[in-house]
Amino acid sequence: MISVEVEHSLHISEISAAEITCLVRSRKLITKIPAEEWFFTAVQKSGIELPPLSASLLTRSILMEWENKDPADRILLVLNLNI
Repeated sequence: MISVEVEHSLHISEISAAEITCLVRSRKLITKIPAEEWFFTAVQKSGIELPPLSASLLTRSILMEWENKDPADRILLVLNLNI
């Protein structure tokens, strides 16, 4: 039997901070602290990695062929393809 050790890590995009802020602002998500503080505290405590959003990645997200026009979805897809 061959045993292979695989390293796993959890990533979240910084664009999620904006999406969480929109949910808090629209009262679809209730927090006891400001959305920005909530997001970065959750990231820090969980050990989640925030991959960088580069100009190259952002440009590719807009130029790629995909019928979905939502900028956040496009960024998340390209980000996932690059991790």
